[in-house]
Amino acid sequence: MPKSSRKKKEKAADFAKAKLKLGKGKQVASNATDTSFKSRSIALPKQTVSIQKDASEPTTRRNLSLSDLVAQLKHYSPSVRKDALAGLKEILAAHPEIIETSLSILINACVRLISDEDALVRKTLVSFLSWLLPLAPRSSLLPHVSILLLFTSSALSHIFPEIRVDAIRFVDLLLDISPRFVVSGWIDDSSSADAEGRAETSVSGGSLHGQQVLHGYLGLFELKGKSGEKAPVGSLSGLVLSANSKLVVLKSFYRFLQHSILRTGDETGSTNAESPSRIPTWYFSSSFATPTAYHIFAQLLRPSRTQSTTSGTLPIAGPTMVWQDNVDVDEDALEREDFPGSFALADISGQGLAGWSFGELESAADSRDYVPGASDRQARSSIADLTSKIQSVLVSTFLDAAPSVFSPSEQVPSNVTNVELVWAVGQIAKILYGALLSGHDGEIASQAVEDLYTMLGYMSPYFPFDAESIHNRDPKSEQLLQDLSLAYCELTSLLVLPTGSEIPGGKGISMKVHHTNVLAIQVERVAEYVTLALEGQLATASQPLGRSLSAAGYMSLSPTLWSILNLPSNPQGDSGVATKVLEATIGHAMRLGPHSAVKRLATEFVGRIYLVQSEPTYCGPLKIGIKSPFAAQMSEWVLSLPRLLWELGTHNLSFTEIILLFLLRISQRQRVLLSTEDMNELCRRLVPYLGVEHPSRGVLTGPYVKIPAELQRLVLDVVITLSGSCDVKVAAGLIIATDIAVAAGDRSYWDELQKFRGEGMHL
Repeated sequence: MPKSSRKKKEKAADFAKAKLKLGKGKQVASNATDTSFKSRSIALPKQTVSIQKDASEPTTRRNLSLSDLVAQLKHYSPSVRKDALAGLKEILAAHPEIIETSLSILINACVRLISDEDALVRKTLVSFLSWLLPLAPRSSLLPHVSILLLFTSSALSHIFPEIRVDAIRFVDLLLDISPRFVVSGWIDDSSSADAEGRAETSVSGGSLHGQQVLHGYLGLFELKGKSGEKAPVGSLSGLVLSANSKLVVLKSFYRFLQHSILRTGDETGSTNAESPSRIPTWYFSSSFATPTAYHIFAQLLRPSRTQSTTSGTLPIAGPTMVWQDNVDVDEDALEREDFPGSFALADISGQGLAGWSFGELESAADSRDYVPGASDRQARSSIADLTSKIQSVLVSTFLDAAPSVFSPSEQVPSNVTNVELVWAVGQIAKILYGALLSGHDGEIASQAVEDLYTMLGYMSPYFPFDAESIHNRDPKSEQLLQDLSLAYCELTSLLVLPTGSEIPGGKGISMKVHHTNVLAIQVERVAEYVTLALEGQLATASQPLGRSLSAAGYMSLSPTLWSILNLPSNPQGDSGVATKVLEATIGHAMRLGPHSAVKRLATEFVGRIYLVQSEPTYCGPLKIGIKSPFAAQMSEWVLSLPRLLWELGTHNLSFTEIILLFLLRISQRQRVLLSTEDMNELCRRLVPYLGVEHPSRGVLTGPYVKIPAELQRLVLDVVITLSGSCDVKVAAGLIIATDIAVAAGDRSYWDELQKFRGEGMHL
């Protein structure tokens, strides 16, 4: 019993509360740690109460200076880093004069947040840099592009997919700042950039980063980046990305291709899809016997203020001519009396063939040579390798988004994101396959034709994509789907142009018989869509009366128009599809208003259709003679040009120059579609543009007196050349009108032209 009592007392002792005695205080626990310390002073260097700040230094509402905020960007708390970015924007917005001086400090501090693990910090950084970088002077910003791209490339290979996707947003920012630096060298690490791209690279102090950025895209696509490796079947869905993330990656990749492929492969030299400057002409190349003949034809309507080179369009000072030596021409045609000539350098002695105006000859000293070269096979091979890898991604993305986008039922949900996804697929395919099939490399193009045919097979059931039968959409989606339909038309034309066995001088790429039959059905559907588009009958939910084509849309449609116009004729010598499209094309060009953005493109395109008929090396199926049913419509279009010149006045001088160049070329060449009476009428209609003598109001001058001197000389070239192609009385009236127009200006050039005309020189 005593033993049991002792154990109970011991257990109870563990929970017993010690009695406090008066004046003794609370006893310290046996396991307590002594934390007491002694110090004479406490230093608090980072506290604002101990710092005397300069009153003139910019601060935020929380009394934080620029240096304080830069230090907080390294803070361990994500909320502090986010608030620091907001504070930087607050200071710089209130004091924009310090942006340039503080740019180096800001960028060096911000680049470390590109790979930040907090999504809100990365989102705030994208917003901050999107606001800051456009405000900084370009000369001060370029040296920092290399470090921005270095940290961005590092984020593109991050282990977390969400950081890699956000890194794509930073790539978009850099594409806005210095696109040539971002894309330079993407085809090959050893490939050389163009002169301007190298200049930006040297200023930025870095190497060519295009390969690193491309590897980042391929990593998100789950594709291997080294050339020559067989890529697995990849899909964006493999990364379990949301539809919005897929869209970010695809749209950025599209912009990357725009700045890299279009600027070197597309002769327009411009990536501005909203307002293209001129119509492309690459699709005419398969209709010429030699590349040299095509390049001469491409320059006929090229305004003198730009010069097309293999690296794009470069602005130059003053007129620049393109001289061709040793031009390959048809020797048999030279013996024919109706041969208009090769339009090389004019020979004043009269023994040569005139093809240039006097104004062009005068600027010969300032001209530079243009040597048409073959496409870079290495670059084309790299593009082909990339296209073969990316095709599975494009197909899978289209098949994932198409059912919800093109469902005719309202029960299937559709959003703008899915519409943008299928749009991005079409635009990327147009750039890649356009770069491959617009050249003359049959080995590369043969595989591209098969791949493109397969891809169009998945897209064809939904064409046209902007059909009215699809349930109501917002205007943005309707415009995107129209662009996708135009991209489909252009992709189809890429199959028609290289595979047309009836086209002499074509690329000669053969297709399977089944593929050819299916393609013929696709071409008929495309031709029907194109006709409706030109006639403005593409009805949509928001525009039930029809949607008109934009300038970018017409530019995208031009290869399709040419491919349909060159379809092989039936045994009766007529192609019904081509007939409808040609009528719609000419009618569309005549209906457009003078100040429409599409008017210039349509005028140049129809003008090239006219001029190509008199090319001695042209070997396409499209033949329009003076007895053709289209001759009257084409003549009516030509006779409408003097009125168009009057309506333009001084508003669009480059458009005016294109019209004058066309009139000069047709007056120098054989009259394929214009009769003598048509030439007389053309001269009569040109008189008001120069000047007239009114019975009661006296002398009235036309828009001629208000245009620049360079264009005035071109007008005089047109007048002196046209006067030799019409009747004597009509020519006299045109000469009198010109005398009135030049009376108040410099008559020396006009007197010189009349002297040559009086001596019997044939222009």
